[in-house]
Amino acid sequence: MALLTKTVVTDERTWQGDFYNALFGVGSDEITIDRSTDGYTKGIFFEHKTNVKSYGESKALSQALIYLARFNRDGVPVPAKICLVGQDEQKCYIYDTEKYIDYINDIPQYANLKASDGIFGFHAGARARLIEFDMNNPVRGMKEVLDFVQEAPRTVKVEITEHNVYGWANFYYDHAIEFKQKPEKKRFFDELRNPVGTLKEFIEPWTGQESDFKYIMDILNDPKTQRELGAYYTPPAYAKKAVELVKQAIARVPQDNDYVIIDRCAGTGNLEMYFDDVDEDILSHVIVSTYELKEWLVLKDRYKGRVRYIIPPVSEITPDALPDLNDDGFLRGANALTRDIIDNAEVRKYLDNSKCTIILFENPPYLESQSIEYQRNGGTTADWKNGCVVEEMKKTVSGTASNDITNAFIWSGFEYFLRHPTDSYIVFAPVKYWKAQKLIEKKFMGGFAFNRLHFHAKVKSCIMCAYWSNEKSATTEISLKAFDIDKQHKLVPEADLPVKQIRSFYSEVYYDKRNPDTDELEGIICGSKGTEKEAKKNDLKPRFNDDIIGYLVAGTSGFDHPDLHSILTRVGYYGAHGFFLRKDNFVEKLPMFAASRYVTYNTHWTEKGRIMKSADKSAQFFADVASGVANDFLCRCLIFTGFEPQNHCRTLSECSDGRFYKNELCFDNLDGKTTLAYDKLNEFIANGYELSEQEEALFDKWNTILEYIKENCSDEYNPNYSYGLYQIDDELNIKVQQGLNKDGSPKMVNKYGDLNNLIGDLKTMVGDYYRNSLVKTLFEYEFLK
Repeated sequence: MALLTKTVVTDERTWQGDFYNALFGVGSDEITIDRSTDGYTKGIFFEHKTNVKSYGESKALSQALIYLARFNRDGVPVPAKICLVGQDEQKCYIYDTEKYIDYINDIPQYANLKASDGIFGFHAGARARLIEFDMNNPVRGMKEVLDFVQEAPRTVKVEITEHNVYGWANFYYDHAIEFKQKPEKKRFFDELRNPVGTLKEFIEPWTGQESDFKYIMDILNDPKTQRELGAYYTPPAYAKKAVELVKQAIARVPQDNDYVIIDRCAGTGNLEMYFDDVDEDILSHVIVSTYELKEWLVLKDRYKGRVRYIIPPVSEITPDALPDLNDDGFLRGANALTRDIIDNAEVRKYLDNSKCTIILFENPPYLESQSIEYQRNGGTTADWKNGCVVEEMKKTVSGTASNDITNAFIWSGFEYFLRHPTDSYIVFAPVKYWKAQKLIEKKFMGGFAFNRLHFHAKVKSCIMCAYWSNEKSATTEISLKAFDIDKQHKLVPEADLPVKQIRSFYSEVYYDKRNPDTDELEGIICGSKGTEKEAKKNDLKPRFNDDIIGYLVAGTSGFDHPDLHSILTRVGYYGAHGFFLRKDNFVEKLPMFAASRYVTYNTHWTEKGRIMKSADKSAQFFADVASGVANDFLCRCLIFTGFEPQNHCRTLSECSDGRFYKNELCFDNLDGKTTLAYDKLNEFIANGYELSEQEEALFDKWNTILEYIKENCSDEYNPNYSYGLYQIDDELNIKVQQGLNKDGSPKMVNKYGDLNNLIGDLKTMVGDYYRNSLVKTLFEYEFLK
């Protein structure tokens, strides 16, 4: 362990750093300094004073107990020792935390006291130990302190109540796997009653009833359940990072101005957790609101008496009383999408005060009324679409942007709360509100890119935490500092990410909107798997023409549910939102299909949610198509499309309209057959295109598959069909029963194991080809941006 060899310095923070370096080594992760504390380890809580005696030993110790009561509330293991460090005295005053456990367990009484004030009337009592040290003599002068910190770290056990169960639930779910336990709600309650693993060293056995937590039971759900329910919260590591932006916003507050930080969707208050690390006084400027009772109870426990105001307010007369609920079971007076908060008297006095700066700091709920999740949930969330704020927003915001609850928060924030150029909005949200929907035109002051997976989302993607000044700006490109979170819940920095606005969409520029008179308004439609579907009232109306070879959907600018918004079928897709591919121009339309597969083959979290589809360089693309400059690119897109598994074009026979539909977008050339795609490829080659080694390998693998199905799959193979990879995989690469599983269910295995392996190989090769041969040019033409 490293020891200091330099003299004591007078700066308090520098002195603390030297003290810890002497004990733990330079750069050690054994000491944690956050939550506005002076530092703590698994066994020791440190509180530094210039001189403990002159400051007051009892007051210094009581400050430590306030912090430890907050530890207990938030599910942070409580160290067994408290060490008051007198810097000028060079003395450590050591106390056994266990002697003061009643203070630490009394969360309502002590956790929200202002730490710098201490506990009125507190008396320290007898200390456990006094250690003198000498920072100028690192070998002998620090030995006794060194021995003390090297003692086996221990914690004290706390009691579980409704005031700390939420914090300890989060601790359990974060660490259960380390103790070979399951991060599940039922297992958590088992551990509370009989702590033998994750919580063994930290809590006393809980003897209460689950009904004790009836009001907050929902937020005790494990992360898997929260994801299934669509719960959305701010990871502490990201909340802490976002505070840096709040600090910048506070620095812009004009001299002599008051300021308030408003969070209309505070939930349990994770965003505000680390304000103390900047300045303990910041919380006194905060107004927080939540719409759900269970969250309000936790919010009250964490911040009552420390923030300026909680909505709904905590009763001064009966602080344990519950606030009123509206007819939907939500808190009355706390609906952020009505005028509840805008017209709240306490909030209004700051909005109407020209000498008060407004800072919004929010992680709004994320829900689109057109999304699959919203529809699966029956369109719930208290009918947010019917609020007056949304009605007002729709007067100026149209299209899909008006269907997003996040947008309603952002729009109303600028519309009703921010008034002056120095007012600010720090907001967590997917980038599309600025990048694609252009909901705001404000000055970008800085921001971060975070991995949405850590917000209890179901998939990894990019979410932006942006700091906007209330100043108009025409900026079209911004840069975000990117951070992931590792298994130790620490931030992992990644390369800075550019975010560029998009101006035009595929459907506006690239979709073929011709409806020639030669089209017959009859035929069949299909589902997403490419097979015929019975038409219903609101489905796409079928069309037939000899020049129609497929139907392409490349809708939406983003990549949410890419397989539902990237569809290529032989006949019209029932869900519409696409266009018919025709023989005379289908090749130049295929880059849209290729671009729509981007996140399938580029899965890093920074891509989904940040990269979107655009038609912004359509003029250059059309010019290059006309001149032949784009021929190589078009040929590569054709090759990719012919092999891409999401190309659901099939050969269809025995259709309800009596027609035979040949798959023209594949490279089946068995027995002299040919397809439009195959002929077009040969045309490119005849005009000078040379297949690369990677492309030759793709065709070699494909030809092996074709020969295999012809020779081995006689029961399934139809020689009259032109097969693509998807149809082969679905109709020929079948499974058959081979005995029974242990539970008695049929054991299914691939009938043609070699074919299954060949298909798997080709799929892998297609992904490699896409990344190596298409992505760069898709970005150059801004099909991806």
